[in-house]
Amino acid sequence: PTVYGKYGKEIAILTADALLFKGFTLLHEAYTQIPKEKAQKIMKIIKNMFYELGDAEALELNLRGRIDIKPKEYLRIIRKKAADVEAHAKIAAMLGNASKWKIKSLGFYGRLLGMLIIIRDDLEDTIVTRELKHRINKEHLPLPLIYSITEKDSSFFKRILEEKMVSKDKLEILKEKIEQNKGFERTFSLMMKISKAALSQIQFLSNKNYNQLYDLLQSLLYLTPWKKRVSPRPTNTIVS
Repeated sequence: PTVYGKYGKEIAILTADALLFKGFTLLHEAYTQIPKEKAQKIMKIIKNMFYELGDAEALELNLRGRIDIKPKEYLRIIRKKAADVEAHAKIAAMLGNASKWKIKSLGFYGRLLGMLIIIRDDLEDTIVTRELKHRINKEHLPLPLIYSITEKDSSFFKRILEEKMVSKDKLEILKEKIEQNKGFERTFSLMMKISKAALSQIQFLSNKNYNQLYDLLQSLLYLTPWKKRVSPRPTNTIVS
C-alpha cells in the first residue's frame, strides 16, 4: 500500500513535506560544491521543472470524469509530466561537463523516457482489472481506453463508464472492446515510436553508455504486460 493508502491523507502530506524539505536541504548543500554559474543553471532547470509539473497536474485534474478526452490533449499532459526525467538527464550531463548540444540531446532522451514510463503505466492500469476500475472511478481514463473511444462506439463506452460502480464483468467486456478497437496496439505502437526517437538522441555516446540507455528503454518495452512486443533495433552499435 502507498503511504496515503496505509496511513491516510494527513500523514502522507506531512511525510511529503518532510521529504521535500530534506530534498531542498541536500540540494543547497550540493549547490555550494559546484561552480556558481553551473549551479545557477541547474537551479533554473529545477525551477522550470516544478512549474511544468505543477501545470501538468492542474491540467490532469480537469480530465477526471471525462470520456471525451482526445489523445493529443492527454499526450500534451504526459509530455509535461515527463519534465522531471528530462531535468535529471540534463543536470547529469551538465555535471559531467557535456557540451551544450549533448546536454540538449540527453535532455530530450530524458523527456521521451519519462513519457514512456507514464504510458507504460497507463497500459498496465488498463490491463489489470482492479487498476482499471480505480482509474475510472477515482482518476482519469488511461491512454488505451482513450484511443478506443470512437464516435461510432461512444454510446457503448458512455453506458459503461457512467455507471457509479462498474462491475468486474463489465470491465472485462470493456477490455475486450479496447482490444477490438486497437487501443492496446496503438498505445504500444506509440511506445515503440517514442523509444526509437529516444535512441536517435544518443547516437553520439560510446557503446557502453549507449547500451545502458538502450537497455533502460528495452526494459520498459519488454516488461509491458501485453502480448505483442517488438524490439526497436539500435542504428549505430551492437547491443550485448
